Amino acid sequence: MWGSLIAAGVGYLGAKKAASATQSAAESQAAALQEAAKPRTVYDPLGGAYYNPETDQYELRASPQMQALQQGLFYDAMQQRANVEPYMSQAGFESEVARRSREEENLIKQATAEALDDVQGKLLKKGTLGTTMGAGSLAEVARKGAEAGIAARQAQRGLLSGEITDALNRASAARQGMIGVGSYPSSLANIGQGMATSALGAAQSASPLLQSAANMNIQAGMQPYAQLSGMLGGLSRQNYQNQYGNTGVPSWASWL
Repeated sequence: MWGSLIAAGVGYLGAKKAASATQSAAESQAAALQEAAKPRTVYDPLGGAYYNPETDQYELRASPQMQALQQGLFYDAMQQRANVEPYMSQAGFESEVARRSREEENLIKQATAEALDDVQGKLLKKGTLGTTMGAGSLAEVARKGAEAGIAARQAQRGLLSGEITDALNRASAARQGMIGVGSYPSSLANIGQGMATSALGAAQSASPLLQSAANMNIQAGMQPYAQLSGMLGGLSRQNYQNQYGNTGVPSWASWL
């Protein structure tokens, strides 16, 4: 019986040690993988995303060339907007249209006046200057001159509207380019975080091993008690006397 008890104790210690070693290895593995799961510093010639473990944050930096490009795009966006800013209001727009069409309108007015003089001279020679027909002829020349002036101003409106649209589109493109350049280091941070996510998935795979080790510890802890329970359950005063004879039960076994 005593040999069985000793064997149970040795078996318990061995199982406990094996389970403890397994759990220690699993915990070490998990710790290593969790360390590997931390975000990575990623950089290239255009910029970098530097992970600071003390603040648990990324420090984003663009290369001097990228910074210069971003500043240039910012200037372009501002300049394109500034070029058409005076014409963005209705008053400013019409004022610029009038300025641009003024020369052409003056030419139209001059041409119309010359045409009226020519028609008047012809009507005078015919003796029809003061007639209804003569008045109609003069009115037609004036109408055509006025329509030409209106068309000239309308053409300038279309040209100016196109210039404003183009300038705003260029400003928007420059602004988008500026934002894209500025966000480049963030894309590097995303790469670093993606690497961390992959490593974290690997770290999570250690969970079954840790659970298995914990179960082994529980089983190892219960094993000797189960064995002792079976052994002690078979002891009795009669069994002791049958095994060792009628020599009396020792005092330490008086509870049998």
